[in-house]
Amino acid sequence: MSDLLVTVHTPTLGTGRGLRVYGLARALAVHGRVDIVYSVFGAAEPAPEYAVANIHLHPVPATRGLRRVAAYAQA
Repeated sequence: MSDLLVTVHTPTLGTGRGLRVYGLARALAVHGRVDIVYSVFGAAEPAPEYAVANIHLHPVPATRGLRRVAAYAQA
């Protein structure tokens, strides 16, 4: 069994939020596989520190951009 960690930003270490996500991911990775699903936002690539055993990254492209623009234009 693996753990799933979902974040709305690309995992980096440049902010407090990024460091908290990294700390949580590393703590979970000590006990087994961790799948991190993240929206590509804020940075193009995850921090290289995430390339450790038991951490598997899964980028998800944001797809709501055009719908959001249409909703704003309609409003």
